[in-house]
Order: sequence, then C-alpha cells, then structure tokens
Amino acid sequence: MRIFDIDTTEVVDEFSQFNKPIRSISYDNCGKLLVACCEDGSVSIHNAARHHLPIKMMHLELPPEFVHVAFTEPTLGDQYNQKFGVLGEYGNNINIYDSETFLI
Repeated sequence: MRIFDIDTTEVVDEFSQFNKPIRSISYDNCGKLLVACCEDGSVSIHNAARHHLPIKMMHLELPPEFVHVAFTEPTLGDQYNQKFGVLGEYGNNINIYDSETFLI
C-alpha cells in the first residue's frame, strides 16, 4: 500500500503487510484513521496523523473475497465518536466497530 501526497505526487508512506490485494480503503471523516481491507479478510487500521503507523490488524472470521469499509458521520459535538463497518462478500455479513476501541 502506498500513500501519495496529491499536491506533489510523491509517496509519503508505504507498507507491505498484506499478502493479497487490497479491496477497500477508507479514511475517517477527521483524517485520523485509515482502514484498509484485504482480499483475504485481513483489516488493517492505521494512524493517519502519525505517518500511517499501523495500530491494529484484524482478521474476519470467514475471509471474503471482496470486502468493503466505510465510516459513519461523526456524532454532533463529538467529532471522534465514529464507527466503521466492514461489509463482507455479497453483503452477507457486516461487522461494525467503534473507531476508538476497535471493538465490535
């Protein structure tokens, strides 16, 4: 995974912890977290404010071929109170995580 600076088109961060292709990637609305989902069902959470430092790696129970990730809008008055969902293959399962604790 490579992170580029749009203005300069330079690579600012690069990671190689995935063994299969990345299928979905999403930043939270505050630009604090980046979540990447891999074809093998692994989910990687990165601290976008600290050079995309990996925070946590999780694996879905039944690794789907296609996964997607999306963040909720922040709660009014609390910009850091967000959730993110990881949707499995064909929409047959979804796990919703707290973006602070990473618990389901």
